[in-house]
Amino acid sequence: MADRIHVVGLGVEAGGRLGSVAEAALRGASAIIGTERHLEWLCAMTRTMPADWPPMITLSKVAQLDTLLAGHGGEVAVLASGDPLFFGIGRRLSRQYPLSKLRFHGALSSIQAACSRLGLSLQDCTVVSLHGRPLHTLNRHLRPGRTLVILTDQNSPPDTLAGICIDAQLEQSILWVCERLGYDDEKIHRIDVNGFDRDTGRSFADLNISVLHLRGRGRGVPDFPGIRDTDLVTDGGPGAGMISKRETRLQILSLLQTGANQLVWDVGAGCGGVATELALWHPDATIFAVECHAERLRCIRANRARFGVSNVEVVNGNAPAVLESVPDPDRVFIGGSAGKLPLLLDYCWQRLASGGLLVASAVTGSSRECLRGFCKRRDIALAESIDIAVSRSRFRAGEWTQARKRPVSLFRLCKSEGVHG
Repeated sequence: MADRIHVVGLGVEAGGRLGSVAEAALRGASAIIGTERHLEWLCAMTRTMPADWPPMITLSKVAQLDTLLAGHGGEVAVLASGDPLFFGIGRRLSRQYPLSKLRFHGALSSIQAACSRLGLSLQDCTVVSLHGRPLHTLNRHLRPGRTLVILTDQNSPPDTLAGICIDAQLEQSILWVCERLGYDDEKIHRIDVNGFDRDTGRSFADLNISVLHLRGRGRGVPDFPGIRDTDLVTDGGPGAGMISKRETRLQILSLLQTGANQLVWDVGAGCGGVATELALWHPDATIFAVECHAERLRCIRANRARFGVSNVEVVNGNAPAVLESVPDPDRVFIGGSAGKLPLLLDYCWQRLASGGLLVASAVTGSSRECLRGFCKRRDIALAESIDIAVSRSRFRAGEWTQARKRPVSLFRLCKSEGVHG
């Protein structure tokens, strides 16, 4: 196994130079590992490859890397593009190996180069990687006024990006395609999305960065918490069906107080209103939406795609049995219990992390009493409840009409620190 791994970023400029420290790391390595393109790039940067340079090994699949590192002792160099720690292989390696074994040598990235060519301040942009990721993950970023710098692959070519903008009612957007940045045949294309003919068969180099200036009315993804009920896919028509309504949903999110990288169970998720909203505003959290009804499961998946929330994991089955294979939660929301609230409370509380929070909704007197009784039997650091009675009014045809929603009680239970099970 390699004693030390040098991760060397190759700058986007094909005719650029390696820094002295990075070059020394390469020359002193027992082997240099990189993709075919990276090795060719290295040769171009150094003009010639002296015979005394270490042997070079072509990496065809990232999965091979661990085996290759295990087969070489001393110091090994791994080639990467630009900054290895920004949507690069550096993150993977830093999770697998201790920092004492790693040395990172960053360089100018294609993202920085694209912003430089277009005169964009990187801090004013949102960087999105579609490389090896589902296209629908772009949806969460489709908000008017934003500028996206997009790392693409063969499944996200410019014509597809233009089509996504049109479907999202952002047809006034501008798409910049930056091809082969740093090479002699570098090209920058400016495309008006609304006038982009997707049927022309126009092709672009595989090596490209896309930049989107999002303009238009937009549809569905708000800039602030509170997805409109009518924008969610449900089993009961626009704004109806098995979802927590916006006013209640926002209160649930406030009570859960979800943090970065936390794991949340949404038990009895219905059509996924809470799970979707939570995932949209907490992209670093992982939400397990637990539901057993086929049509509601379809709605959860549709909302996950519509809002680009890939951090929602759909769990098909009856709780609590189906939760046996799901990791322990930091937060739990019980929205639906199918008459099994006492069983669900005991099970979820046992699995809940020390210091975690459980929020449950109750719309019947028996459910409220069940939750109050549970609080008396358990070691709970803090328990509180909030009653929500929403009344909505609309002005139509010269008249105000009012609709009262069914009252909901929300219980928030905090598990004591150091208590397990």
